[in-house]
Amino acid sequence: MSALTESRAVIDPPRRPAEGERQRSRRLRGGSIAVVAIAAVLVGFLWVRDSLAAGDRNQVRIVTDMNALTCEGTSVEGRATPHVDGSELAMPVAAIEPGMRCLYTFWVSNQGGRSVDLDRIVFPVLGPSGGAAVEAIELAPLGLGPNPTETSDTYTGSPIDAIFDVERDLPADSAMEFSLVIVHRPSGCTPGGGTISWRDAPTITLTARGVTGDRKADNLGFGFLGHPTLNCDEP
Repeated sequence: MSALTESRAVIDPPRRPAEGERQRSRRLRGGSIAVVAIAAVLVGFLWVRDSLAAGDRNQVRIVTDMNALTCEGTSVEGRATPHVDGSELAMPVAAIEPGMRCLYTFWVSNQGGRSVDLDRIVFPVLGPSGGAAVEAIELAPLGLGPNPTETSDTYTGSPIDAIFDVERDLPADSAMEFSLVIVHRPSGCTPGGGTISWRDAPTITLTARGVTGDRKADNLGFGFLGHPTLNCDEP
């Protein structure tokens, strides 16, 4: 007769975490919550800062009038100039002539209560590599010439736009006056009878509260009337 051996499975009771392990677990949970809270505060801070910076930039205006374009060596008249969207804008227009020298005068006005940095001023197509029969050669009274190598977001690869690195502080409730010096570009092409115009120009780059952004002129502009014999001659 064989003996039966009774077997029993012995299950150890769950081990209680040591006090040190419990403390580490609590620290990890607390650390995760702290990281999430800090991230939320940082996101909120950046949102508020960017919103306030945009508000500061929006207080900056570009101001001019119908007498803004004055020239030596050519005539200037007011014209209603058509836009690609079908609208028209009254602006001063000068006829392109050899040897002419024109000034387009405008003000950058900070109407807000906080100082901002005026980083640069950009006029499309008037740069060293632009193809128009006119070009900007100086931003007075600073005596700045257009950056010969920098490109803008509009055009890449060559300095087609006239980009002036102003880098000036613009205090609250103040304005700065500028005059863009424009001359005839013999190698350029503006068809006779046609008008090349700059609407909502210039674009200015501003930094407020450490955040940089652009502002455009609103319903401002100037133009030049192509000379029938000076530009776009057949080779």
